[in-house]
Amino acid sequence: MLGQLEHELELHVPASEAWDLFGTLRLGQFVAKELPQLFDNVELIEGDGGVGTVLKLTFASGPSSLSLFSPS
Repeated sequence: MLGQLEHELELHVPASEAWDLFGTLRLGQFVAKELPQLFDNVELIEGDGGVGTVLKLTFASGPSSLSLFSPS
C-alpha cells in the first residue's frame, strides 16, 4: 500500500444503529450502492466484517458529481 487515508465522522444515531452498518460487510454494499459516482469498486481484502476487516475502496476516475461547499 502506498498510503493511508483516515476520516473521522460524528454520527447522530445510536451506537447500536451505527454498528449495524459499520460493524458488518454491509458498509461495503452501502458504499457501492449509494455512492457509485465516487467509487468504482469495493473489495473485501480480509475479515468477516468485524474488527480488523479491511475493505479496498477504488475511487472512480474522471469528474465526480460530488460538490464541496463551505457554509457561510
